[in-house]
Amino acid sequence: MDKSSKDERRWTARAMEWIPLIGILPAMTVIGWGIGRLLDHLLATHYLYLVFLVVGIGAGLWLLLRAVNRLNKED
Repeated sequence: MDKSSKDERRWTARAMEWIPLIGILPAMTVIGWGIGRLLDHLLATHYLYLVFLVVGIGAGLWLLLRAVNRLNKED
């Protein structure tokens, strides 16, 4: 196997590790918003969706930063 082929495989393997990170922040945001909306409906309030939206965004950023730090340490 020549050097360019090995480099290409190494690059694609690294890319496959980073691709799942794309969905962390949007997923956590939607989950937080959904939990807030559900609690708003059950408790007859109108503000919990905002609280849980912010919590979801914070949790998504925290998970994203943890994953990026872990992947960078592997380099």
